[in-house]
Amino acid sequence: MGIEIPEFGKWLYDSNKKPSLWLNRKIEGKLICEPINIIIEDSVSKTPEKSKELLYTSLEKSGFKIRWGHITPRFAIIKGVFYKNLPEKYFYAFSDRIWIMKNSHGRFFGPSKQNNSLYYCGAVSMETGITHKYVSFAKARDKYSEMLDKNSEIKIKDFVAMDNLIDNESTITGDHDGKAVLMSVRKL
Repeated sequence: MGIEIPEFGKWLYDSNKKPSLWLNRKIEGKLICEPINIIIEDSVSKTPEKSKELLYTSLEKSGFKIRWGHITPRFAIIKGVFYKNLPEKYFYAFSDRIWIMKNSHGRFFGPSKQNNSLYYCGAVSMETGITHKYVSFAKARDKYSEMLDKNSEIKIKDFVAMDNLIDNESTITGDHDGKAVLMSVRKL
């Protein structure tokens, strides 16, 4: 890939800073562990504040509004530091539809500075219905990255192996393939 990115944690973490399990629900008799599946590099914004503004605007332009109905707080690790979820509102996430409908929703974490860039990671997923039934990590990752690429300055660059694919006796990462899409802010 040729670029040096920060070290990212593999998981979304719950309010106790333990790997987040999808509402302690199961598929195939196994708890669903929530992976980090998006990384965004911003080498354009000059300050963390401008970078966060660009992230929020890009998500909204891509159809992912800040919507109520999603569990917080959540955390992720970048370079050994826990970051609290963006958006910064209690019980909100970036989502393409309201929580009682089938929706792709996500939380982002950061920014963390490395070299001349600011980095975020994200955990996005697809769910359906009032019970928040798990649908997919892969479909949500692909939808987020495709919509951002199409509607904003955040473009698909590559994929990063995260080593966060699980399928053992007690835990699974659903349809996640162990990779995060790497996206990069480009000047238009």
